[in-house]
Amino acid sequence: MFELFTAFVLDRIFGDPVYDWHPVRLIGGWITKTEKWLRACFSGERTAGLIQAVLIPLTTWVFVSFLCEAAFQIHPVLKSVITIYFLYSAIAVKDLRDEARRVYAAITKRKLEAARKNLSRLVGAPP
Repeated sequence: MFELFTAFVLDRIFGDPVYDWHPVRLIGGWITKTEKWLRACFSGERTAGLIQAVLIPLTTWVFVSFLCEAAFQIHPVLKSVITIYFLYSAIAVKDLRDEARRVYAAITKRKLEAARKNLSRLVGAPP
């Protein structure tokens, strides 16, 4: 519980950091690559999607669990630090709020193109 609280406080203070090796960005890239591969392997889009919907969260959980366990073997505090890092990387409450406010502000000013652009940042899709 301490780790979750700390990650939440870090998010409220700093927001979500932007850098190329951010875990969520890496997972997004992995989703893109596995989607192409799975669609090539399976004729049904639904089957490929179902496999990906299980594969991505499961392997992410296994990977993070392995890192946390390895960190614990080195030192329990290191496990807490890594746990906080991954939780902090996944929360993004402050940035989601800020982006939603930008969308709302653009809509209320009837600037629909700006609202679309801001919305694409919120959902992670290119405008």
